[in-house]
Amino acid sequence: MPHTEDKIFPQSIVQNCSGISVLLFIPLLFLHTSCKKNEINSSLGKKPEKIIQQPSNSNKTIKLSKDTVYLLANDVIIHNGEQMIIEAGTLVKAGYTITGNRILPAPARNSILVNPGGIIEINGTENEPVIFTSSEKTGKQEINWGGITIEGKSTDNGKSPPFDENDYSATIRYCRIEFASLTLKALGKRSQIENVMVSYASSSSYTFLGGTNNASNLISYACNGLSDFYISNGFTGNLQQLLALRHPFFGRTGQNPDRTIAGIYLQNNSINSNNAIPVTFPKISNLTIIGPNNSSGSSRVYTDTNLRNAAMITSLSSCFAITNSLISGYPTHCWILDDYNTADAIQKRIAGISNSYFQNPDFSTALFLKPGTYPPFQNNEFRSFIFDKSFNNTWVNSLQELGVEINLSLGSTDPLTTKGFVLQKKSKYEGYFQDIFFRKYDFIGTNPSNRWMKPWTNFNPLSTKYN
Repeated sequence: MPHTEDKIFPQSIVQNCSGISVLLFIPLLFLHTSCKKNEINSSLGKKPEKIIQQPSNSNKTIKLSKDTVYLLANDVIIHNGEQMIIEAGTLVKAGYTITGNRILPAPARNSILVNPGGIIEINGTENEPVIFTSSEKTGKQEINWGGITIEGKSTDNGKSPPFDENDYSATIRYCRIEFASLTLKALGKRSQIENVMVSYASSSSYTFLGGTNNASNLISYACNGLSDFYISNGFTGNLQQLLALRHPFFGRTGQNPDRTIAGIYLQNNSINSNNAIPVTFPKISNLTIIGPNNSSGSSRVYTDTNLRNAAMITSLSSCFAITNSLISGYPTHCWILDDYNTADAIQKRIAGISNSYFQNPDFSTALFLKPGTYPPFQNNEFRSFIFDKSFNNTWVNSLQELGVEINLSLGSTDPLTTKGFVLQKKSKYEGYFQDIFFRKYDFIGTNPSNRWMKPWTNFNPLSTKYN
């Protein structure tokens, strides 16, 4: 679609043309004020466009259907008792603003916000995903929109009770969020999050702040923020098959915490980490983190030793159980541990990582225990503990040893491929991972076949023209 800078939509045209509603129902390629032109464009298979409106007292449910392209020109807030239901195959383009009768693509941080008691249902399918993308011209999507934030009523250790652990706030299935992030706050066990791709986010791709919900089949691609997966505020859900694939050109440290970049970042609470309960304690299986691996053109933040940069950072009294995973691609460290309470939970085998691969060019720096974190233990003792045979963890020098190849060239539909069966030899589901939520896969990390990512993903949104 040619972008509508300098295109003016007279109010008389908006009101009087057949099939155009007073809600600024805008046919694609509206280059003139003739309704005949609009009908010609429609016959070429283009979909009409419509501004998403706020729910009202008379209409508490917003329904978006695939026969229309929706424009996000303001924050859309779903309050208590309201809901947004989105049909499979629907396209939403964000970053517009309304000035008088003008509808202009603009560097707006417009968001979709779901407040406690509100509900969003994104009902994509494998062949018809729901897509949220930028209004910017193809190749010009530098300015991200505000993303999707959903807040439920479940646990959050930064807030006071009462909580509802079984809260239902969202269903998200087969969804792509491009040039923005997905933030999940205090979602309950009845919420369902699966088959979601977040690409080119300028902050953390996925943020879990509290909550008891589960999620599976999550992809973070070319994240340009603090972390691909940020977990805090007492999140205790189960997560399976998570892929964080960094593009070497994109990398930026965050502000909270400062000077930090990671594939996955875990903390209990940024303000009251020692006493906040419930303690952050996700159970994660089949996680794959792949950093830039010193690829040509890599951002310097991945190698700057003055920063905290690692595939995994665990801090501020967090707990976790991770298994069947691949932690790789960050040149400085695979894992940074810089907190006493977290280290104590690991040493007592309350928290930890098992049955996983760590990849780093230097075994001596692959795992890093910050000096003075857990006296009298030093870095070499931390490393020896994690690679004790009882945990069944393995270090490798390069991804090639595992048959993993990365192709981030423009147009690639398979950026991650595997050869051989190295990653399919030793998956285990013990302890926490006997929970019925976890599928018992026969591989380490995400599915090496990549079949689970087709056909609903898109690794080339920068060059994709929508509608």
